[in-house]
Amino acid sequence: MTHMRKDQAMELLAPHESILFRIPTDSVRLYTQDFASVRYRLGKRSDASIIHDIMIGLASDRLSCLDQFIPRYSQGLYYYYVSDGALSATLRFKKLDENMRSRNIPTQQAVLFNHQDYQSELPHMPPVASLTLGYLLNPTRTSAAAIYVTMPDGNRNIWTWQLYDDSLAQITDLVTHPPEDDITPTIRARVTSETANEG
Repeated sequence: MTHMRKDQAMELLAPHESILFRIPTDSVRLYTQDFASVRYRLGKRSDASIIHDIMIGLASDRLSCLDQFIPRYSQGLYYYYVSDGALSATLRFKKLDENMRSRNIPTQQAVLFNHQDYQSELPHMPPVASLTLGYLLNPTRTSAAAIYVTMPDGNRNIWTWQLYDDSLAQITDLVTHPPEDDITPTIRARVTSETANEG
C-alpha cells in the first residue's frame, strides 16, 4: 500500500482544477435540467447513477485532449490514469456523503480501490494512489454544493482537498471589487447658511 500526500495530489491535479471542478458541477446541472419533469419520481440512488453516467461522458469530452489523462475501464469501473511523468494516480468519479466518503457496492474491485490496493492495468505505469473526484449535493438535490478530491483508506479518508473554479472566482472578484474608476462618487448637498437658519 502506497499513499500519496495531499501536496503531491495538488501538484499533479491543480493545473487542471477548473476542468475537474466543472465535470461534476455541470453534470449535476445537466441532470436537474434534463430530468426536471421526472425527478420527483427518482430517488437518491437514481440521482447518483445518472449523474455518474453524465460525468463519464463529460470527462471523455473534456479530458481527451490532455495527454496526462488516460481513460480506463475495468469490470464496470470507469477511471482515469493520471501522470505527469513524476507523479501518477488513478482517478474515479463518485457522489460523496456528508462525511465526504463514497458509497459503493462492496465488489472486490471497489474494496481494493478504497484500501489503496487497486492496480491499474497499464503496463510499466503503476499508480501510486487511488483518488476520488467527488461531489456533494445541496439539500434540495438541485446543484453541487462542493467538489472534492479525496484519498480513501477503507471507511475513512486519508485527506480531502476541496476544488474551486478559478474562472468563477475571478468573476466574483470583479463583481465584489470593482475598479476605482467605476465607482460613482458620492455627491453631498451643500447646506447654505440661509437653509441652515430656516430650522
